[in-house]
Amino acid sequence: MDEMPKLPDYFTEPARNAFFRIYHFLEYHGLWNELCYSVVEMTSMTCHSYLKIATANKLSVCETEEMRIVARRSLADCLYIPQNRIYLAAINSDGLDADIVALCEPLPVNYLPAA
Repeated sequence: MDEMPKLPDYFTEPARNAFFRIYHFLEYHGLWNELCYSVVEMTSMTCHSYLKIATANKLSVCETEEMRIVARRSLADCLYIPQNRIYLAAINSDGLDADIVALCEPLPVNYLPAA
């Protein structure tokens, strides 16, 4: 297993959680390499941005949906979800994309890198 990449200080906790989950997924499948870092970093921040926007209710439903699709497209680019699932996703009881919520939720202790 490769050494866990160090994330910038500006990363939010939900984005950090998403990054580690995507990283572990790619690493487990033998797909992780240094070139993945930027794409996974951007995807993680995009997923958290979608959640912030969706829960703030400051944008229209259409604008929020566009952000959700951007986040899902990024997840497909990272091979985390299949391309045919960009537009097809479960929505939870809060009206949020269930895949993105699960990606950004707090990590179990065994996901955390050793100090």
